[in-house]
Amino acid sequence: MNQYQFDQILRRTSRRFGKIRMGKEDPYTPYFLPIESNLLKVNRAHPECTSLRLLEAIKLALYEVEDRLEDRHSDTSSFENPENLLLKHAILMAFDPCTNEDIRRVVGDGPLNRDILLQIYETPAKVLVRLHDSVITQMEMNGSDGYFVFLRGFLGFRVPHDDKMNFVCSIGTSL
Repeated sequence: MNQYQFDQILRRTSRRFGKIRMGKEDPYTPYFLPIESNLLKVNRAHPECTSLRLLEAIKLALYEVEDRLEDRHSDTSSFENPENLLLKHAILMAFDPCTNEDIRRVVGDGPLNRDILLQIYETPAKVLVRLHDSVITQMEMNGSDGYFVFLRGFLGFRVPHDDKMNFVCSIGTSL
């Protein structure tokens, strides 16, 4: 996989699930908050997990979602590094029943077929595409680590200094 192919995940995800327009994020707050708080916790513990690494992690997480939906495995190893893998894990812990055992318990013991996974992943996938755009905007405004500068100022005082990952889980609801 080359860089162009790696970057195409954003376009495919937008086509599949739709896109959140700038200024229309409020209904998605229940999804943004656990993802962003998890990311901030990782950044606090690992300052080397920067905004640039987050851009990569979002794409890696979207590949994970797409692979689960399509029952395949994309080889993204050439784009992985310890920092973006930590951030990817924090992202997936916020909504993925295959990553987070607490979510798996909420979903139940039954098989996670494609239809259930589509319901679970639809809104978080849209949120991740919007988050990618936000990271770029904040980097342009606040420098190379602009997104985490923004998060610390916007959300930092609300996010506890611990390593407990937050999550959201909803099935059968769409925004």
